[in-house]
Amino acid sequence: MTQIVPLKQVIPSGNSYNYTIQKMAHVLQKQGQIEPLQVAEYCIQDGSWVYVTHYNDPHGSDIALAAARLGWTTLLVVVNTRYIP
Repeated sequence: MTQIVPLKQVIPSGNSYNYTIQKMAHVLQKQGQIEPLQVAEYCIQDGSWVYVTHYNDPHGSDIALAAARLGWTTLLVVVNTRYIP
């Protein structure tokens, strides 16, 4: 299911480097988010939901961190159990 979620609920799962975050920020500034970010959905102790980028997604963490740097408040995500390339 595709949905718009607050960026503060999206947790990057992999390692990111300043260079790749800047590269993704440039892409987001140039074209926006053209595809939903693939995430897994988890309910945490207080009953709210968090969305974790898939570890196998080569750019998932970079996109989430780049969006935060750009001041975005929401992201378009699709919740699925595994990453689909």
